[in-house]
Amino acid sequence: MFWNNKKQKRMKVSDMNNYSWSTNFSTMAFTDAEFKESIYFKCIKIIAESVGKVPIILKQTTDSGEVNATKHYLFDLMKNRPNPYMSNVDFWKSMEARRQHKGYSAALITRDLQGSVTGLYPITITSLIVDNIGLAKSKMQNAILVQYTCGYDLQQYYCFYSDIIHLKGFTTDGMSSISIKDNLKDTIETNQAAQSYQKDLFSNGLTNKATVQLVSDIKDTKELGKIQKKFNDLYSSKGRIFTVPAGYKIDPLNLNLADSQFAELKKMGAIDICTSFGVPPHMIGIMDGMNNNSLEQTNLGYLVNTLLILFESIEAECNYKLLTQQERSAGYHFEFNTNVLLRTDKKTQADVLCQYVQNSIYSPNEARLELGKDKSNDGDDLLAASGTLKIKDLYNTAKNNTLGGTGGEKD
Repeated sequence: MFWNNKKQKRMKVSDMNNYSWSTNFSTMAFTDAEFKESIYFKCIKIIAESVGKVPIILKQTTDSGEVNATKHYLFDLMKNRPNPYMSNVDFWKSMEARRQHKGYSAALITRDLQGSVTGLYPITITSLIVDNIGLAKSKMQNAILVQYTCGYDLQQYYCFYSDIIHLKGFTTDGMSSISIKDNLKDTIETNQAAQSYQKDLFSNGLTNKATVQLVSDIKDTKELGKIQKKFNDLYSSKGRIFTVPAGYKIDPLNLNLADSQFAELKKMGAIDICTSFGVPPHMIGIMDGMNNNSLEQTNLGYLVNTLLILFESIEAECNYKLLTQQERSAGYHFEFNTNVLLRTDKKTQADVLCQYVQNSIYSPNEARLELGKDKSNDGDDLLAASGTLKIKDLYNTAKNNTLGGTGGEKD
């Protein structure tokens, strides 16, 4: 096949007809009606991008603390490219967008003959086939069979539950999950109706509707038909202008958006969707009651109350499905670097790092690495606040003083 021919470097346009191609990826998009609701789309986009921009790191817990397991083959795969066709940002954005929209997301784990992970690919679960005796009583090693589709050909495939990464939304039984769109169906439809009305209003040039009343007591059907035809000839719907002939009366239907509290109701619906997703309203442009102090606390609350559970669910699934028991026992584990979400201005960052160094939390080199600087010579030792001495030097001084006696001058 063409894909296996490693000598082939380029392909001519005329050669494309010699191969069968799947659907053009440029046309692949979510077609669900909910995505046409702007607030719903914004919330999913915000959460998906928040997860996608935080790198997941393979770490190892050692006697000297946690270190990045850079020599492990999964470190590069998870940090940079879960599969040859997706960056880590695109992969996790896709996974989280699907989870927020459908209530779950899944990725197929591919392995080589030795059982090592070679890639993760997003899939759509069609059904979970569970042993009819129940998970608790099942004696089978693989009690759940997964039926799924991969791509847009809708062909059905099967694998064991241990061969997929399964991320769930809100769940009451630990296996099936509920999507937010199902619970917000009425709110989303109301907001869509408001968007449609606003679109029609602007399309009509903000012109109100009006009724045309015939000032006559004609009741004959034929005569009324002639009058209707006469009016149709005079009316121009595209130009939104019509000539009122004699015998007609125009009554405008004055619908005031302010009186109907259109803006307030639309904002209420937007806030309802935001709170269901756990997205602060200021992230979609509703800045009521926000200032610099409350904004910082709100962003921190967004991380703790919304994103943290998403990160931990991914970490737990990857730890169990991608790492062996021996690797977990050796201290290997996945962890999202949430510090990228807590970046502050340079002055605040400098104050925090100085406090860390002065209070012996960070070594000077650790503080320099936080700033993206190279290590300095002899900068790996912790400093004490008293005289900014190295802790080991302070300890040696105290030890020598103890061994040298109680002190004092001799007569």
